[in-house]
Order: sequence, then structure tokens, then C-alpha cells
Amino acid sequence: MPNQRAIAAALGVHQTTVSLALRGDPSIPEETRRRVEQAAVRLGYRPNAWVTSLMAHIRSGRVASNRGCIAILLDARDEADAFPNETYRQQYEGMVARAEATGFRMECFYLQARGMDAGKIDRILTARGINGLVLAAPKRSAGEVAMNWARYACASVAHSWETPDVHRVSTDHQQNVNIVFRELLHRGYRRIGIALAPEAGTVRSFWLAQLLLWQHHRPAEDRVPIYPAVPHLPRPDRFRAWYRKWKPDALVCLLGEEQPLVEAAGLRVPEDIAMVCLNRPSRSRFSGTEENHRVIGANVVDLVAGQILKNEYGLPEHPTKVLVKGTWVEGETIRAKAGRGKRA
Repeated sequence: MPNQRAIAAALGVHQTTVSLALRGDPSIPEETRRRVEQAAVRLGYRPNAWVTSLMAHIRSGRVASNRGCIAILLDARDEADAFPNETYRQQYEGMVARAEATGFRMECFYLQARGMDAGKIDRILTARGINGLVLAAPKRSAGEVAMNWARYACASVAHSWETPDVHRVSTDHQQNVNIVFRELLHRGYRRIGIALAPEAGTVRSFWLAQLLLWQHHRPAEDRVPIYPAVPHLPRPDRFRAWYRKWKPDALVCLLGEEQPLVEAAGLRVPEDIAMVCLNRPSRSRFSGTEENHRVIGANVVDLVAGQILKNEYGLPEHPTKVLVKGTWVEGETIRAKAGRGKRA
């Protein structure tokens, strides 16, 4: 990655000139500052957030200790408990990669570890001078976590941490619904059924609102009532009756856990019915949207690092929310687009 020395060499100036120009120091002429900024953009220069923050502390005369570390607070016992599936593992990988690229490192702290609680973690972070904090998904336990939030630059992943009210990064659930419906309609599907478990959690309302909006705009004869899927309590007879009554030609689901129900009803995918996932498991055969969990992890680190860079600590007066749009992935559970070969 280009640094300030590379910019200085490209312009034939001293590195100090580049450093002052990039900080907007009034001692640097406007024309020189503009040349430095243009060269920085052209060369792809990105400032190291940790070093920038550290230098700000040094110039202000304050002590900076361990501020190169951003803590990840996990409502879990240990690493295996914290990352039980690819969703949370990929979010963590995204955090680590972005932290390294911006001059930080990540360290995990487990609320449910033996002998550990929120108060003890708070004291450890204070003693070590760690003031960057990511609230990682999922939060499993009820109630608030008592920490001195005023001393942290903090951001949360998704919605399971309802409190404290901090900046957060989440999947754009509604846009993912739009992606799925447009793909299905483009390929000629008309009677689109929806399988959505009541236990889908807080985000169920985001999916549901957009799914119902799409259904509302469909012709009355093409509307199909939602099938209340309960993956851990399969009811093949119930699904078979729902299918026979409403005759959907496509089924929108979350993870594809309804496939055994579809097969038990004697249906072939995609010949008899398409199956499309809103949260497609990677390396699966399903078509649908992938939620870009590594990007989510990277963005939550950006939120924390940005606050550290600007010396902003404590609960924000106006929390912001970054929405990450999913990516459509072509699988084997939907008809091929026109002009493509027929699926086996």
C-alpha cells in the first residue's frame, strides 16, 4: 500500500510536507496541498487510522496505551461457542482483515467465559487503555450489559444488541428481498410462495415487510399466503396441503431448510418449483442472495476506527446504521436465464 514517502517521491517534496498537507496544516500553500491530495488519490494512499489517532494523542500531550487494539465483545463462552456457523465466522474474518489494513488488531472478550462478566471485562479494557469496541452478533442473554459506555468508540453488528444504542452495520434485508423477487419475476415465475419461520428473530419484520409489499403489488390471482415454516418441527402433510391449495411455482425461504418438505411432497427442484434463499449458505446448491458477512465485519471496524480517528467516545446522540446489500448467486434451484443452457 502506498505511504507518505511514495507520495513525497512522486512529487519531489519532503515527507514532512506531505504529512502537513494531508492534515490541512495552514503552513502549507493551498496549491501544494491540492497537489499532495491529488497524488494521494492517484496512488491509492489510505491513512493508518491507528497511527493518525496515536499522533493526535501525542500532539495533545495525552498518553496513548493499547489504543491499537479494538475489542470484540461476544456473548459466548469461547471461540467455538461464539462462531457456530459461517455467518459469524465470516463477520469475524472481515473484522480482522479490515483492522489489519487500518493499523489495528482485534482481540476477543467472552461475556460467558468462566469467571468473566461485563464488569470485569470493562475493568480489563480500562486498565489496558482499550477504547474501541465491537458488539458482535449474536447477543443471546436477556437484559442490558453494564459497562462504562462513555469511554468507548463502539459499534454493533446487526440487531441482537438492542442496547446500548450505538452505530451499527446490518444486512440490507429489504433490498435482498427486492433482488430475489426481481430475479424470479424476470424468469417468468408468477405465483411466488414464502416460507418464513415465526422464530426468525428481530430481523423477521424487515424481511416480512418487504415480502408483503411485493405480494401486495402482485395481481390478486397470483398472491400466495405465507407458509409458516418451522424447520425443527417439519410437517410434510401440512406443506403438501398448502402447496396443493395455492400451487406456487417458486418458494422464497431463508436458508433452504424447507427442501426436505418440498421433496416429501414429491416435488422436483427446480423442475416443479424453484427454491430461492434470502440468506444463501455459501457453497450450497441454492440460488439466492449471500449477505456478504465479511463486508459487514469490515464496515463495523470502519465505524469504530472512524470514531477513534475523530476522538469520539461515548453513546452517539444520533446513531447511524450502515446497510450492506447482498449479492445474487446463481445456483441450481431456479430456472436458467433465457439464453443459458438448461440445467441438468
